[in-house]
Amino acid sequence: MRHKNFKCPPKLKVGINHKHKSQILICSQEKLFYSRVRVYLTQNENFKKEPMLDAHCANILINREKVGKICKMDTSTIAIIAIIMRRMRRKRIHSRYAKRYYLNLDYDEKKRRDRRIPRLALVEPKMSAWKKIYSSGNDQSLITTTGLDFNVFKELKQRFEPEYSRYSLVPIEGKYVKVKDKSGRRRLINGEDCLGLVLVWSRTRGSLAFLQVIFGLSRTSVEVYLRFGKRLLIKLLSRDVNSKIGTPNRCRVEAYMEAVREKHPALEGVGLAMDGLRLSSEAPGSFVVQNNYYNGWKHNHCVASIFVFAPDGTIIFMVTNCAGSQHDSTLADLGGIYEKLRVLYEETGVKCCVDSAFSTKNRPYLIKSAQSPAEDEAHKQFCEQATSMRQSAEWGMRLLQSSFPRMKDKIVMKDTDETRKCIKLFALLSNFRSNCVGINQIRNVYMPWLSLKANEILES
Repeated sequence: MRHKNFKCPPKLKVGINHKHKSQILICSQEKLFYSRVRVYLTQNENFKKEPMLDAHCANILINREKVGKICKMDTSTIAIIAIIMRRMRRKRIHSRYAKRYYLNLDYDEKKRRDRRIPRLALVEPKMSAWKKIYSSGNDQSLITTTGLDFNVFKELKQRFEPEYSRYSLVPIEGKYVKVKDKSGRRRLINGEDCLGLVLVWSRTRGSLAFLQVIFGLSRTSVEVYLRFGKRLLIKLLSRDVNSKIGTPNRCRVEAYMEAVREKHPALEGVGLAMDGLRLSSEAPGSFVVQNNYYNGWKHNHCVASIFVFAPDGTIIFMVTNCAGSQHDSTLADLGGIYEKLRVLYEETGVKCCVDSAFSTKNRPYLIKSAQSPAEDEAHKQFCEQATSMRQSAEWGMRLLQSSFPRMKDKIVMKDTDETRKCIKLFALLSNFRSNCVGINQIRNVYMPWLSLKANEILES
């Protein structure tokens, strides 16, 4: 028990362990930063008053034997407590940011832990594995690595190379500017290599060391050319009729409705399908941002997106790079998807098939796949065909993630603009690949004649 003249210092709580009365337990009221400290009292009976070494340890006195004898800690014990308390008052730094062990390593040990392949261990870019694949002329190998065959790749390369040589490789004040003076050192790789680098990057996931081996470039060169190539490719594909994302014309919409009507006769006027996608992301540092991006259904931090697919396998509307905690219907409303579908419905009469995550109240242009028991045979047939049509949106999500495995990597929250550009690039490449290469499950099911050549159509 405490002495009657004892005054507890601020932020400290002092008590006695009754099992061992010679022990004092000093614990902090701030449980997140302080831990219990056990201090043993001296056994000397000649207690003398000495100055304290720390303000938080001042006036720590107890009645040891209830006879008025004042017990005092010696100087060495108080010094230990003072050091512990100073360390406790320091701001806590997470281990992932401390890196004390790594910072104390010498140069050779740091090099052994650096996950980059140095220049001396790589072949020259002109002798790289990419050059071997490109010079082989085999469509199977090029589709596996880039997603495009040789005819489509060469067509895209003819438009990519002029832009590649026109702009500076390194941004100036955050912008890529046109090069006026082309004299100086030549670039390590040409336009077709930079285009292949971006496409192979989209078809892989994980560390960039794999791209170093394929293209024979150092890590810094891979990052510079990759950042430059992605922006050029987005600029080109956004203007291409085979890849751009936008409202289709009336003739195309009517072809969509006719294709769905042939497959699902009960769905009159349906020509689109919509669904949401959640991409895993790193946990943000701020608690407010972390709460916005945490999705309770996924039990993870996510970036949300909404995609609207057509029967030819292309994406016509999308909303990307949104907070993962928001509902799909909320994203479609805030992102303007509902408004675009309403305008398209008023002009052409096309409807969109959705799942239970979207609201169909006062929205006649939406058809929800029902999970409740059917009322009669006609309603049962309608529900089954609506569910089958909605499944095409699931195929589209699978198409995006399987064709571009880079989407499965955890998104870095520090660079949200780069995330938005990457998702847009994947959507543009998906449309371009569907229209030019023809490898698309939605397209092959609902509009298979688009993948046939002119001679095959005439023969049939």
